Amino acid sequence: MTKSMFRLAYTLLISGTMVAATEPSSSAGTKIQVTFSGSGFNGCFQYDQSQPKEAPHVFNFTGSGLSHQICYQIGGGTSVCTSGRYCEPFTIYTSVPNDTTFQLQGTLLGSTKVLIVLPSTVSFSPTTLPFCNVGTTPAFQNTGTFTVTNATTGATIFTGNITATNCTQSTGDINCSCPL
Repeated sequence: MTKSMFRLAYTLLISGTMVAATEPSSSAGTKIQVTFSGSGFNGCFQYDQSQPKEAPHVFNFTGSGLSHQICYQIGGGTSVCTSGRYCEPFTIYTSVPNDTTFQLQGTLLGSTKVLIVLPSTVSFSPTTLPFCNVGTTPAFQNTGTFTVTNATTGATIFTGNITATNCTQSTGDINCSCPL
């Protein structure tokens, strides 16, 4: 009788693990999508707001299984869109140089680094990523910088001032569209 109870418990444990392992990342939390633009460029990034902190004000999506994406287009060039493991490491800092700055660093397809810096008028939490609003104030202002560099050489490919942003959030899937 004890053997059959252990078998049943083991079977239930394995079944539960398999169900949890196949759970889609889209059910993890609220998706935040920020579109941005400036003179000669536009883009967007998306992250799962439920990503736990790695350290205070540091959220690393590498290998997390949670949704994350970066897309951009410079001038009339080809749209670049990558998500998941194709844009890792993907790290968000909410305190560089202070807790009113949102900074996203991503490496796209291992060859291009993207840096998006968005100052804010609100203080960001050290333990959670922002929704579109902190209280009633928009988390993402219409200013900032967008920089693309060569991941190998560090040479700057493009840098521009962000002059417009828009934030949307959803508990379902949202994805940056290519072409933008």
